[in-house]
Amino acid sequence: MSDDKISFSKEVAETLSIESAIILQKTKENKYKNISSIDKLITALKNELSFIDDSVIKNSINELARFRLLDNDLTEKKTASSNLKLPRASNFERNIITDKWKPSDEAIEVLRMGSVNSNFIESKLAEFKIYWLERGQQRNNWNSTFIDYIRR
Repeated sequence: MSDDKISFSKEVAETLSIESAIILQKTKENKYKNISSIDKLITALKNELSFIDDSVIKNSINELARFRLLDNDLTEKKTASSNLKLPRASNFERNIITDKWKPSDEAIEVLRMGSVNSNFIESKLAEFKIYWLERGQQRNNWNSTFIDYIRR
């Protein structure tokens, strides 16, 4: 009966997800310690954790591996042979705004959901670009900066 119970870290559940916390706890059990690859671990967990969707198991394992919360041997093999596509570093690099920059569709949608008129958004775009071009600052998310600028 005790095999039917799963306990997990509240902190991991709050930080990542309940599923990731369950999976992390399961990977610490002896029967999973000798598994030699991420793919085999995913298959084994799918069989035991039938109440968690297969894609959630796979995503959770990949996330745990990315945060190096899994066994070091598994993590090293994962990085050597995986086809997991992580965001490119350029997505996190800070860039200077250009005169051709435009806010993403998502940023425009966020502003519209906040009842900001499309004409007002367009009228402020040139002013926003001039301001930041003159300052010459680098940012990693111009969309968020633009949303904040419009909301003021």
